[in-house]
Amino acid sequence: TELTLLAASTVAIDEVASVIGSDGDDDITMDATGTTKDLSVSKVESVTGTNGADTLTIIGDAEIAVGGFASIVGSLAGDTVVVTLTDATGADVEVDLVDTVIGTSASDTVTLSNDAAIAVSSVEKVVGSGAATVTMLQSGNMEVDGVASVIGSDGFDAVTTSGSDTTLSVASVETVINTGALETLTMLVAGELGVSGVDSVVGSAGADIVNMLDTAGATLDVSAVETVIGSAGTDTVNLQSYGRVSIEGVEHLVGTAGTEIVTLLGGVSGAITVSDIETILGSEESDKIAMANTGNLRVSSVESVTGTNAATDTVTLIQAGSIWVSDVEMVIGTTGTDTVTVKTGDATVSGFETAIGSGTNKLTLGSGGAINTDKFVSITGSTGTDAVTMIRAGSVWYSSVETILGSSGTDTVTIGAAGSVAISAVESLIGSGSDTVTLLNASATAVNVSGAASVLGSAGTDILTFIGAAANASVSGIETVTGFDGSDTLTMLAAGSMSVSNVASVVGSSGNDVVSMLAGTALTTKGVENVNIASGAVTLTVGAAGRVTVNGLAGGNDSIVGTTAVETVSLGSSGAVAIKDINTVIGASGTDTLTLDTGNDTITVVDVESILGNGGTDKVTLGSAGSIAVSDIATLVGTTGVEVVTMLHADAMEVSRVESVIGTTDVDTVTITSGGAFSVKGVESVIGASDTVTTLTLLAPASGTTAAVTVSEVESVIGAAGITETVTLGADAAVSVSNIESLIGSAGASTVTLLAAGSLAVSYVASVIGSTGVDVVSMLDDANDVLSVSGVETVIGSGASETLTLLSAGAITVSAVASVVGSGGVDVLTLSGAATTAVSSVETVLGSSSTTETVTLVNAGSVSVRDINSLLGSTGTDVATLLSSGTLAASALETVLGSSGVDVLNLLDAGKAVKVSGIETVTGAASSDTFTLTMLAGGSIVLSNIDSVIGSTSTGTLTFVT
Repeated sequence: TELTLLAASTVAIDEVASVIGSDGDDDITMDATGTTKDLSVSKVESVTGTNGADTLTIIGDAEIAVGGFASIVGSLAGDTVVVTLTDATGADVEVDLVDTVIGTSASDTVTLSNDAAIAVSSVEKVVGSGAATVTMLQSGNMEVDGVASVIGSDGFDAVTTSGSDTTLSVASVETVINTGALETLTMLVAGELGVSGVDSVVGSAGADIVNMLDTAGATLDVSAVETVIGSAGTDTVNLQSYGRVSIEGVEHLVGTAGTEIVTLLGGVSGAITVSDIETILGSEESDKIAMANTGNLRVSSVESVTGTNAATDTVTLIQAGSIWVSDVEMVIGTTGTDTVTVKTGDATVSGFETAIGSGTNKLTLGSGGAINTDKFVSITGSTGTDAVTMIRAGSVWYSSVETILGSSGTDTVTIGAAGSVAISAVESLIGSGSDTVTLLNASATAVNVSGAASVLGSAGTDILTFIGAAANASVSGIETVTGFDGSDTLTMLAAGSMSVSNVASVVGSSGNDVVSMLAGTALTTKGVENVNIASGAVTLTVGAAGRVTVNGLAGGNDSIVGTTAVETVSLGSSGAVAIKDINTVIGASGTDTLTLDTGNDTITVVDVESILGNGGTDKVTLGSAGSIAVSDIATLVGTTGVEVVTMLHADAMEVSRVESVIGTTDVDTVTITSGGAFSVKGVESVIGASDTVTTLTLLAPASGTTAAVTVSEVESVIGAAGITETVTLGADAAVSVSNIESLIGSAGASTVTLLAAGSLAVSYVASVIGSTGVDVVSMLDDANDVLSVSGVETVIGSGASETLTLLSAGAITVSAVASVVGSGGVDVLTLSGAATTAVSSVETVLGSSSTTETVTLVNAGSVSVRDINSLLGSTGTDVATLLSSGTLAASALETVLGSSGVDVLNLLDAGKAVKVSGIETVTGAASSDTFTLTMLAGGSIVLSNIDSVIGSTSTGTLTFVT
């Protein structure tokens, strides 16, 4: 039966199959006494069933209040049906093709006959068939079973799942509590969702927040969820998709094979254990991360990371900060300022500014740069350039670290592998044996070093002490070095000044080096330019070629010893020093005294005042002009300048290129090997070189007015003014003299040349060559009695039977000479003092009007005479010419030519024929003699004791006197 209401009505029906309502509000009540019945309604606002087992079919669109029905079905799928349940004690209803169900105030259960979407309000439970979508129109709690999706209201919605469904999708639902078999919960829209008893949550495309509500903790798989907040229990979150996720209150986090970035929101008091997580961004709280499996982990604002204790854990800081690590093998910092504390295990760090160990850790630097370290037993550097600063004093082993900066305390650094290291404020360094150590401090630094091959100083004042075994080390820029046991050898790599103590030897650099001995008695240097020796008796050995300046000589107890190389020693301070095997010594500005330590030294000296030889074959070469005193020197070689050598001990000495030698008060012999100009004072014997020309100047003696010297192979001897000097020739030779008073030849074959006008007494001299001035030569009585002269104005004989030979034409005055032989040129002989002189080849003989001279012509020839008392001709034909008026006694003259005055000729021999001209008076020797007089020219002549007269072709007048 179908009932149609024409006006709004409230109707009770029974056995009616269908009701069509009016346009007003229609209320239909079914008879409750009947059996279960089905009812169809249309345009009815309210229907009440009988016993709760009825089926209601709603035709068309409807908003209907329904109570007491077991099933409510819409007629068409396109109709909009909104059902409001009115059961006072709650409904348990099955619906189909119903769009909306509004529950009662009691507990309602809605069962969906098919998987259509439905909206509910105040419904406590919805049971679907597996694919239904339920939309909650009002906030509240709802249980679902067999529902695919739940769309929450605008308020707080809590969904409880039951039954055997394993998946559920929700949107705008705040809480999902699983009591059934639910495994996967999918969030359809972004939002915040609390879950309990859920195995997996799949987030939406937006920003999702999942709160884990299990108080005892749970394990949750999440995918595409941006935030997971754990419960108060111990929670494990397994990320099913890579990407970014924030977590809070989660104790265990497992990532995927992809790349996850996890942000910690805090809420965990202990450590968070992570696995397969690539990046963790810490919270504002103290975050502690434990790596559950080995791998690479990037962190930011994380305070602590514990590794797996495997060999390949790597933690990388994304943001600058501080981090503690345990059992992490590699820690990588940022470009900012990072600090890592290694609590347990050894670690390699890279990009950290500070690394702190626990006291037993080993630290390896993964990249170059500067880092502060503390409490590591060893530090191994990277392949780059590393600079390590020690925060706290201690002992640390280093390898491959380029720079080590010590703490403010006492630091000991051990270098484990050979290399170069720069240190600062490190008190002790123990090297590997071949290390290069550079000191960095700009202020004073004291460091103890062992096993370093090279030590390079800082710009400040560096003090280096070698400890352990004796060192053979190279140094540069070190101001003070103390050796280990006195056997250390130092090599200076760069020029500079260095003070040493307890060091055996120092090898200088290629520059200018200064080495000062602070203490010790012996030092060997090689290539060091300046050495300041210590006080006391010091032996300095110059072990290599080059020049060294030595300062600090005092007391005469110091020694300088050379090697087979060519060494030059310059005395930086004056004093006395013993020298051995040194090639050159340069004196200081004061008074320097050298003692040659062996008897066969060859040495060059410059600006040295005294040299004491050892009585052997010492050879000294002067490197500078000046004055020097010598003793027991075999050979002395001067410079091109002016040298004055004073002999301190009588000896024989050979000199070359020396200008002056002052002898001792004993017998000194000087041999000149280089020739040239040479002066002596107080030297008894001078021997020149046979192949050079030597000029010897005799200096005035220190006392007295006489001096004597024997010379040999000396070409010239120049005397001192005001001193009477006697030169003895050691062998006959040609010698030139000046200002010499006496010269004694050897065997009578010497030739003496006068270099300046003056008087010279000679003996055993063959010839004398005069100067351009007026020369007077005195012949000393000797067994030779023969002398030749040239250019000499006066010769004074000894009164013995001397023969004077004129080697050149000219005028000469002689006295007390027995015989004069002319030069072959035009000779003018002046006789000084009464004498009888034999002449030969002399053109003119001049006597004195105040003395009586007798001249004997040794060979025939012509001679002109003046003021001669007697002229005795030779056995040949002699022609005498009178140069002035006077009386001449003649003998064996063939011709006599008178002067322009009145001449008187007394003939001394009878029976001689003589020719005369210009003679006014001729007297024969005796009346018994027969004289034949031939007049060569006219004139008047007075004759006496003349037997025969032959006139000339001119007119002559004879007057005979009886």
